[in-house]
Amino acid sequence: MKKHRSISFVGFLTYLAIVPIVIFLLITIGLAGSLVIFNLPTSSYPDSITPVIRTHLPTLTPTPLVAPVAQMSDQPADVAPIPMARPISKPITRTATPTPNLLGRLIAVVIGDPNSPATMSPHIRRLPTLTPTPADGMPPLVTSEPTPVNVGDAIAAAEATPTPVPPGPTPVNWVTPDPVIISPTPVNFIKPTPVSAKPTLINLPSPTPVSASPTPTSPPVAIPAALSKDWSFANVRIINQGSVMVFGNMKNNSGAAQQISYVTGTFYDDQGQVIPGQHDTYDYWPVEVVPPGGQVPFQLRVYDIQNAGKVDLGVASQPSNQRPLQDFQISGTASAEVGGNYCVTGSLHNPGDQLQNYLMVVAVIFNDQDKIINFDSDTSAYPADVVGDETFDFEVCVDPSGQDVVRYELRAFGQ
Repeated sequence: MKKHRSISFVGFLTYLAIVPIVIFLLITIGLAGSLVIFNLPTSSYPDSITPVIRTHLPTLTPTPLVAPVAQMSDQPADVAPIPMARPISKPITRTATPTPNLLGRLIAVVIGDPNSPATMSPHIRRLPTLTPTPADGMPPLVTSEPTPVNVGDAIAAAEATPTPVPPGPTPVNWVTPDPVIISPTPVNFIKPTPVSAKPTLINLPSPTPVSASPTPTSPPVAIPAALSKDWSFANVRIINQGSVMVFGNMKNNSGAAQQISYVTGTFYDDQGQVIPGQHDTYDYWPVEVVPPGGQVPFQLRVYDIQNAGKVDLGVASQPSNQRPLQDFQISGTASAEVGGNYCVTGSLHNPGDQLQNYLMVVAVIFNDQDKIINFDSDTSAYPADVVGDETFDFEVCVDPSGQDVVRYELRAFGQ
């Protein structure tokens, strides 16, 4: 196993003293070697070097050799011309001091040579001035006198020389357009035809004198010719309350289905006289087509008659191809007064074919004189569903108008 040798404290100090001495010897040997190799001078330098040619800088204000004529034109002719200065260029010989290289400077500093340029104070050179100034020890500047110039001759020469005149603008020949004459198209006005202001006389027929005595009226016709005679009326009741209202039953005796157009009547007063005029009427019945032998209630109201003692009724109708049905079975009927109305309830069964258009149940109420008080109806919303075991549960409520209801009748219509 190799063992490491330790150094004592005294030996360490010895090493520290030897190292700087060795470094100093190496630097000294290097400097001496450089002197021998490069052969650098240390105290003497050449007395002179190549002359330097000095060139004067121009002044800020240029000074011409001869004064301009334009500036001297305002002076009198007898004033002597002002001499102008002329710069002089002369070579100047200067003694330049050589500058040693870097190694020489270091050696001079180490040796301490007082004559070395490295230890000498720097030489300050003069900068050229704007006005040329001779250097120290140089002869004074020699200037030449300017040649006098006659101002009058210069002005005459300037006036003799013609000043070129720039050419003027090229004339433009404007073209005058030919005048255009627009002649208006003559308009022929139509002369209006004179209209005579004299009015034309029209021969009007003489009015026929009307006698003040009343003309006797002809006997009234109960049923107009346009009305059908195949209808009969029953259970008719006339109500006079500011207007005339008629309720009743009408029966189709034609043997065929009839489509009703309107219901009308001829009204008489209490003395049996016909109340004349085209009356304002309103008529209503629940179905438009009545099967043969069928009965349907109606209502006829006249607004412009206040009182009537008798009425002859008529129906205007025409045959129809529709075949409304009435062979329905009604069961479970009951009547009751609900809210001042006379209400009838029950169930309707359709033993026949399926319906497509409508299904209606009409309730008619009668008084003690077997006259119709009023009527109303209830319609099924889905008539096609009322077939087979399906029934239509209806409820019809009728206003009795304050009269006692003795009986009621139910009539069903469907198609």
